[in-house]
Amino acid sequence: EGLELILGRVLNGAPAQSSGIVPLRLARARSLADALGRHDDAEKEIRQALADAPHALEALLALGEPHLKRDNAALAQVEYQGVLERDPFQAEAYFRRGYCKRLESNFKGALRDLTKAIDLNPKDAGSYIERGQVYDALLQYQKSLADYDKAIELAPHLAPAMAQRGYSYLLQGIYHKAVKDMTRALKINSNAAWYYSVRGEAWTGLSENQKALKDLDRAVELEPQTPTRYAHRAMCKRLM
Repeated sequence: EGLELILGRVLNGAPAQSSGIVPLRLARARSLADALGRHDDAEKEIRQALADAPHALEALLALGEPHLKRDNAALAQVEYQGVLERDPFQAEAYFRRGYCKRLESNFKGALRDLTKAIDLNPKDAGSYIERGQVYDALLQYQKSLADYDKAIELAPHLAPAMAQRGYSYLLQGIYHKAVKDMTRALKINSNAAWYYSVRGEAWTGLSENQKALKDLDRAVELEPQTPTRYAHRAMCKRLM
């Protein structure tokens, strides 16, 4: 609880209208949600940030986060719609609403929002990554790969861009390219369980079961609370 307590002490002594109050409240809200799972308290903190600064864009955007933590993408969309009613040219709100629509399998709506986000901010690699995932869900792999390529061009050291392209190759059965991209992603972030899991599945596709098992063991080690990690490993063992 260290970060929460430090931020709480600073907030209690800070002037309500000081320029730094909103970032501090948002940092505390994320600490409450991520470290402690106190999503209701996190939402209260964000709403207090808005009471302090009613037009603070970062706080308006943050209102969707507690809903997403509760797996309620529909309510998160309502918050992002509110941002867009204030500012219809806010790329980040389109990005976040598009993300929510993807979670709800509203792929056409997600494409509209993410394409709008890209039109407004064509240098944002994250929007291309997110839209690529929608194209993957629609089995439009050439378009998804084009988006991942663009994201990598914009941010060559962004591991999720490499990883999502690797996963797309896995979905397409192009296992050697999946292994290559996931290996590059792991060089950037060696503690991502999903990266090991995807590479393990790709190794399985290449009948490299010992390499697959090593990766899948690592995925379980990093995320022992995730059932799918065990399922993938068990499948690999059955093939050995």
